[in-house]
Amino acid sequence: MRWEKLFEPHILERGYAYYREGSVTDISINEDQIDATVEGSEDYSVTIDLKNGQVEDMECTCPYAEDGKNCKHMAAVLYAYENEGKDKQSQKLTYEQLKDAVDNAESVLLRRFLTDILWRNEKYRLQFLSMLHPEQEKDMLAAAKDRLDEIVDDAEGYDGYIDYYAASGFIDDISEWMVEEIDPLLERRQDRAAFELSIHVIESLNSVEMDDSDGGITEIASRCYEIWETILDRSDEKLEEEMFEFFLNNIDGQIVDYLEDYYEDILMARFDKPEYLKKKLALYQMYLEAVNPNAADWTSKHHAEHCIQQIQSLMIQMEKPQEELDAFNKKYWSYPFIRKAYMEECKAKQQWTVLINVLLESIELDEKNAPGLAQGYHVMLKDAYLQADQMENYQKELTLLATQIMPGNIDIFREYKQLFSENQWPEKREEIFSIVKEKYILNRLYSEEKLLDRLLENVISSPGLYALRDYEAELLPAYPQQILDKYVQEINAEAKNAATRNTYQNWVNILRHMRSLPGGKEAVRQIVNEWRDVYRRRKAMMEELNKL
Repeated sequence: MRWEKLFEPHILERGYAYYREGSVTDISINEDQIDATVEGSEDYSVTIDLKNGQVEDMECTCPYAEDGKNCKHMAAVLYAYENEGKDKQSQKLTYEQLKDAVDNAESVLLRRFLTDILWRNEKYRLQFLSMLHPEQEKDMLAAAKDRLDEIVDDAEGYDGYIDYYAASGFIDDISEWMVEEIDPLLERRQDRAAFELSIHVIESLNSVEMDDSDGGITEIASRCYEIWETILDRSDEKLEEEMFEFFLNNIDGQIVDYLEDYYEDILMARFDKPEYLKKKLALYQMYLEAVNPNAADWTSKHHAEHCIQQIQSLMIQMEKPQEELDAFNKKYWSYPFIRKAYMEECKAKQQWTVLINVLLESIELDEKNAPGLAQGYHVMLKDAYLQADQMENYQKELTLLATQIMPGNIDIFREYKQLFSENQWPEKREEIFSIVKEKYILNRLYSEEKLLDRLLENVISSPGLYALRDYEAELLPAYPQQILDKYVQEINAEAKNAATRNTYQNWVNILRHMRSLPGGKEAVRQIVNEWRDVYRRRKAMMEELNKL
């Protein structure tokens, strides 16, 4: 059966790789049909119809095949079909057995076999020649880039857009390409070539328009970042400097920001020699001069803030004189992150009075426009008062947090409790209970204080089973009947509406759990009998009940 002509050459190659990796499973063959599963990042089902021993039609559940294209999964199944029933002893060889066979083979036979393989496979041919003649590495890289470009071209289609359904297959293909092209280079320590190909991956991702709802681009870009780290861990000074200069000169907006972030992250994280730090500082200073920190538009303002933050970080890393740091901080004092870094410095030096003054100023500056930040400042202020032994201020700040700013925070609640005697505390906690309106927060506080009667009341009055599951273990010993009644009420309420099989399975799991409760077996028996009568026309529901 000659079926190879049904596929593009690169699809055949990927299909063969899947077959050789053992990705074809659950294969079923009869006279007119082949069914199989092909495992990858996801499992895909393949069906191939045969007529008179020839392929008549093929189907696959992968996104690539939805447009009527013949995919690598179909090719993998056909390769498996061709070998079905044949002697598979060669496939069962271990690496050591194969190595022994090669070591014991005649030299002339090996040379003839290797020549034939390399002549028929361009990728292996170029890899082999590059090992013998490093100057031919350029041709190998060009061919590898061409193959990646083909993957991009095939995925984009006529409209130049990769939709959600095609995105998964596209990302899988790039991942395979990286395994086939970059990983062998890393294994042979051809790190400069591996770096060049990883950059081509980022540039290729930058060139495509696609629905990346599943985060495939992030997955590939993160893999590139890992490759850069691997190379830098073992690179010589020359390659390290080349990589530094590349990243330094390519955080200029030429690629989309979420990909450029990977360049900037590796630049800031890994290159810490004094000469590198100096160049990075000069770059961000130049960028800052080109934008207006007080600009009205969000983009300019955000870019300026980012540059200021990076400059501050680099100045600290370079151990700039304190007066220079102070002057920089003063110039950009209105930015919260500038003050936050200064606060951390004060904490490290245990300069509590200075820290308190900065926190009070920051609360005043940020409380209106950034209440979340101000809330954190109040917590830091409380701790600073305690460290400075200003107990009166500490108690006032803690009271403010517990009763106004963060009344449901369990850690603040516990700390606040330490201010009062056993007789004083009940009255104080009631003040907090009266302030908190959200049931889920009150539940935490009731649980903390072992007020099980109030906790039960809240749990029973809460819709659904979420609160019950959170506090069942705590409430069950004292209130077994109420817990069971809540389950019965909620499960019967849900059952009034028809649902999917998955939902029926969930209900059956709940019934199983209910049987473990005191009195649960009888309650479940009554529920099941009632459901079999009332909902007998729900076939899927009845099938799931039978499994109970």
